[in-house]
Amino acid sequence: MQSIVLVGLKHVGKTSAGTSLARLLGLPFFDVDEELVRIHEAETGTRRSVREIYRLLGKEGFKELERKAARFLATWAPHPCVIATGGGICDNPEALAALKERGVVVYLQEEPRILYERILEGGLPPFLEGPDPWAAFLSLYERRHTAYLAQADLVVHARGIWEDELARSILAALEEHGYARK
Repeated sequence: MQSIVLVGLKHVGKTSAGTSLARLLGLPFFDVDEELVRIHEAETGTRRSVREIYRLLGKEGFKELERKAARFLATWAPHPCVIATGGGICDNPEALAALKERGVVVYLQEEPRILYERILEGGLPPFLEGPDPWAAFLSLYERRHTAYLAQADLVVHARGIWEDELARSILAALEEHGYARK
């Protein structure tokens, strides 16, 4: 079996479904964002959330830290495993390429309105601040959706589900396309 790298926009369920998928397959689970937080804390001595790190470092500084986290997981994580990425990793080709070498990239796709509502539950993130957050999100969604479609080996439509149910859908798609044993 290959490692499974889950990609998709923020709040599609990469971490929750990835954790469930890893449990179903008996594989270890890793999260690029968690690794990014760990590296930042080791470098600064201060524990911050991903959102705080993004605000502190800005886009380019954040992307560099994300590359470090992805390269670390690509070389250190046991094989096979399940890896969840951050929602913007498609904007960081070097980070995604390092993880893509590990195995199959699965794009978890969800309807824009569902993702937007989930995002707003946690408060408006810095990348959507401005006069029209919905328009900014739609623009971001279209751009990232196109990028993920181009980079993914497999697309799984979430359709409002997540966690265990989404993990079972991912596993079924992996089996159907020959990436996992039935």
